[in-house]
Amino acid sequence: MRIIAGTAKHRSLKSPSLSTGVRPILARIKKSLFDILRPWLDGSEFLDLFAGSGAVGLEALSRGARFATFVDMNPNCLSIIRQNLSKLQLFDRARLVRADITKDLSYAGGPYDIIFMGPPYHDAAWHPLSLTMPTMKEFSGPVF
Repeated sequence: MRIIAGTAKHRSLKSPSLSTGVRPILARIKKSLFDILRPWLDGSEFLDLFAGSGAVGLEALSRGARFATFVDMNPNCLSIIRQNLSKLQLFDRARLVRADITKDLSYAGGPYDIIFMGPPYHDAAWHPLSLTMPTMKEFSGPVF
């Protein structure tokens, strides 16, 4: 995995092991996503939910986001994100939060200009897309 563009272009990223269940975003999907976000990215506040390796939030920082908050429940993923932030010298523009995203988002701060949510395809009981709707219900709070 690599940063596609911006100040950290071509820099490689560490990724969690496959045993964590984290599937990194495909490079072509990430490219398409950031082609769409380009007009709103510069100076933005970026929230990366279910952050995994942090690849999306790190790409946002590399491309001009002012600040990114990374939220994940897995301490191994947060450790990987911390290492990637340090390697890319972006730690001063980021915050890491360990929390269950489906229960409460008030801890995440805000407001945010861009919210990216890349939940796992299934929960621990293998129910497909079961984390999407509970998380979306949390967006109705005063933080956003």
